[in-house]
Amino acid sequence: MAGNYLVKYGKLLQEKRCVLVTKFEIGDNLSLYRPTNHPHKLFFNFTTDIMNCDDFGGSIHGFSFTSFDVLRNRAIPLDSPVDIIGYVDGWFPMIDHTSRNGKLNKKISLQLRDLELHIIFFLEFFYTLINYVTFYKFFFE
Repeated sequence: MAGNYLVKYGKLLQEKRCVLVTKFEIGDNLSLYRPTNHPHKLFFNFTTDIMNCDDFGGSIHGFSFTSFDVLRNRAIPLDSPVDIIGYVDGWFPMIDHTSRNGKLNKKISLQLRDLELHIIFFLEFFYTLINYVTFYKFFFE
């Protein structure tokens, strides 16, 4: 962040504090000093707004894990996102899927090890996961 914006944002940007950031830009992370290995970084400019988010109900780590019992009992609405930790035991062929709003997507069903549960991933998350599984497939054999 450029020094001239530090006065505007500095007091709001604190560890373990939730803020809502709007009107920022995303660009390539080409800096010689890279605190992360992520290929992109956020750029704040004079029009960027940062506001306190005092009523945030999520996890500070970005995950809200769901137990397998809750999933097995289908106690979550069908289209709700969930975070789980487990082992992918197998997957089924990717198929075309039309969403409720009529948009054509792709979907793939996964099977978790030791569970009679199938999970369906849509769009970009599927491609990220399949690239990971393909790259590290020797772990899954």
